[in-house]
Amino acid sequence: LTPSDYSVAEVQVNRRFVQSNEIQFLPGQQTEIVAVLSRLVSTLSGTVEGSGGEPAAGAMVFLRATDPGVERRVFRKNTARTDAAGRFTFAGLPPGRYRAASSFDVQAADEVDWNDATLPIVELEEGKETSADLRLTRRP
Repeated sequence: LTPSDYSVAEVQVNRRFVQSNEIQFLPGQQTEIVAVLSRLVSTLSGTVEGSGGEPAAGAMVFLRATDPGVERRVFRKNTARTDAAGRFTFAGLPPGRYRAASSFDVQAADEVDWNDATLPIVELEEGKETSADLRLTRRP
């Protein structure tokens, strides 16, 4: 490898894809690890606004990959919190299509209604930064 910044795009342990950034090694057990690295990662940044157009400081922002194969490569990079100006950033993401949501009502990505057709879809390209402005969503 050439010296550079890399992101782990995919990990297999004993020929099975893992969706965690933790791997358990057991005494006496042989473990094969395959890691696919990428320098062409994507960044998503933007702002979240409340219903009146004001910055949503401290809001949770969630991402879910919609492309097959990308979901398993996201690991735990799918949650962020906005700063005082309502800005958020997700760095080191694999390229692909993602659905985005932001809320004060929801505290974990698995609580989001990902079938909600009003959630925007964002396309991330290799090695590029994409901007998306979001509106707060409410839990049904």
